[in-house]
Formats: sequence, C-alpha cells, structure tokens
Amino acid sequence: MRLQTAIFLLTMVCQFTALFSQTAKNDASFERLFGDALLLARSSFYEGKFAEAENYLQLSYFEKFESFTDDQRILLMSRLSEIQIFKRSLQQSGIEFPVILEEMQNLSVTAKASKNTGLLAGYYSSLARAYLYNAYGDSALHYFKESQTLYEDLGDNYNAAYQRAMQMMINQGRHIRAKAADELVSMITDYEEEIEFAGTAKNKMALAFNARHLGRIYLEQLQDLDEAYRFYEHSLRLREEIGFRVYISPSYFSLGEILVEKGNTEEAIAMFEKSLQVAEEVHFVRYLIRPRIKLGNLYLKTGNREKANEYYEAALKAASINQYMPGIDTALQKLAEMHN
Repeated sequence: MRLQTAIFLLTMVCQFTALFSQTAKNDASFERLFGDALLLARSSFYEGKFAEAENYLQLSYFEKFESFTDDQRILLMSRLSEIQIFKRSLQQSGIEFPVILEEMQNLSVTAKASKNTGLLAGYYSSLARAYLYNAYGDSALHYFKESQTLYEDLGDNYNAAYQRAMQMMINQGRHIRAKAADELVSMITDYEEEIEFAGTAKNKMALAFNARHLGRIYLEQLQDLDEAYRFYEHSLRLREEIGFRVYISPSYFSLGEILVEKGNTEEAIAMFEKSLQVAEEVHFVRYLIRPRIKLGNLYLKTGNREKANEYYEAALKAASINQYMPGIDTALQKLAEMHN
C-alpha cells in the first residue's frame, strides 16, 4: 500500500512540476495544478515533511497565474499557516508564531468578503490555531466556535467535529492549569459525546484527538491505567490509519509511560524506541530527547549502565543541537550519579 501511494505521489509530483514549467499565460490547467498542490502539501505535511509541504504552497508560484483568485489565496495561506505552526512547534524552526498570526489577521477583510461559507469556516479555524499558538486562548476559542457554527450551517459535521475537539482541548488545558480536578473528571461525559459525534461524522483526526485527551484524564485524574492505555492506543491506531505521522511519536511515548507504571519494562522500552524512531523521521525535537531519557532510566534500572549512559549522552547531544533544554536536568543528574 505504501509503495502504491509513493508511486501515485511521484506521478503527481512529475505532473505538478511539468505544469509549473509552463508559462503563466497558460491558465487552462491552473485549477488542476492548484488542487494537486494542496493534495501534495497535505501528504507531505502528514508525513512530517514540512519544508516540502511549504514548497508546494509557495504564494509566488500561484501569483503568476491571472486566474488565481482571492478565495484561492485565502485557502492557500490558511493551509500554509497550519504547516508553519506545526513546523515551528515540532521542529523549533521556521517562521515565528507572531508572524504567522499577523499574516492570518491580514487576510481577515478579504476572507469575510468571500461568498464561500466553507472557505470562511476554514479560515476561522486556521486563524484560531494561530491565536492558540500565540497563547490567546479566548480568541482561539471564539474562532474555533465561529468555524464550527459555519460548518454546521453547511451540514458539514465532518469538519465541525474537529473544531469541537479543539475547543475541548483548550478547556481541558485551562482546567489542568487551574488544577480543577472536579471539572476535569466531569469532562469525561463531554468527551464521550464528542467521540460519538466524531465517529458518526467519520472524522478520524477528531476521534484520535478526543481519545488521546480523554485518556489523559483517566491517567492523571483517576489513575486508571487500563482505561488510559485503551484510549491512548485507540488514538494511536487512528493516527496510523490516516497516516498522520506528525503526532505518532507522542502516542507511543504515552503508552510507554503507562507500561512503566504497570511494570512492563520490556514493552515500555519497545514503545519508547518506536517513539524515538518516528521523532527522528519527522524531527520532533521534544521527542528526540524525552524517549532517550526514559530509555536511559529503564536501562539503568535493569543494571545496563552502558546502555543507559548511551541514551543519556544522546539526549544531551540532541538537546544541545536543537537548543531545547526542558527536562534535560534528569539526564544530567543521572550521568553525574553514574560517573561519581
């Protein structure tokens, strides 16, 4: 299946490149070119190939065509902002969050003037994400809700499900920061309703999102390892089904943490190694470090000091190269203890 997908995408890349080699006056093939660009960008994005995804959506390519519309500009910039946000969040590189937000805000007047309700709903969703990653929670909630309402007006529950999931996540985060245990536990019923809604809408992305965050409540608030594992694993399988490799690394990591709590050391090691492998593929900086620290801890616990030292050293190297230090104190402390 992966080979067939690769061949299909390679064929599309060749066709896409050939179309771009034509002059700007040849607009007959533009609609096809634009659609192919969006599809190729999405495929690269799901694989964690952010630079490649960005390249497919370079605005300067499309501005050469007279038939490039304002609606297409909004759609392109909305998709591009999502890719840029994930790239910045995962890889600690690329355009800064405030710049992405400003670019999205600059499209507001044009987006609101569009007669395409679905386009405006998508723009609001992207704008909400930009607000979220700039720590404007109220604005993010507002625009996710606006997007949800527009999608529901269109009868598009598939996209509405994702907007609902994002609002749930933001509210859960607020309860966590406020240490509001009762409110978090009460969200279990809400998440069960959201999972049913997303399932009916057949939105696996929203389903995976809701399942993971519900699993977190079972783990952190109720200490129910079995239920937490069940929801985390369900989220992982959904992400694998849709090929969304960007967030597979944290899914494996979370399963590994639960297995540690359950005393299943060998299985936990396997999960952390899988988390690290995927993180290396998509260059997810945080998970280039965290699984290595966990692996170091487990190997130290089992008496394999050489292997533990290897993982701690690798965690320190990854942190230094990527200038990402949160959590690295553990590796430093363990190394100091081992060499004393």
